[in-house]
Amino acid sequence: MLNYLKIHAKNNPQQETAKKSDHRLETEAASDELKTGYSANTAPILLDVRTPAEFSDGHLAGAINIDFTAPDFLQKLQNFDPHAHYILYCRSGGRASAALSQMTQLGFQNLSNAHGYSQASQDLQIPIVK
Repeated sequence: MLNYLKIHAKNNPQQETAKKSDHRLETEAASDELKTGYSANTAPILLDVRTPAEFSDGHLAGAINIDFTAPDFLQKLQNFDPHAHYILYCRSGGRASAALSQMTQLGFQNLSNAHGYSQASQDLQIPIVK
């Protein structure tokens, strides 16, 4: 949902003239959607797809680090349940987007890109820890 909102706003010039309050409500709804999923009984799994060095510098509490740039990235994904809900993030969203694409090709169906870890921390209200 967050990914849709950002892409939709960029590609729709008429959206820019809409009231700021409407955009804020849509953004809050998307953020609430992620937070609700995170706090539910079937909490999503947070995947930090940055390098281990980046991860050790700070990551979302409870996140699992799986380095998208590592040669064994696809092999490591075989240890994850393709039916679970995953929220991916990285530094700015690029690697998370690429990882999401590869995971989709492997049959993972319930994936969200929370983009950069600072934004993810804010949207999900999960602290950054070291």
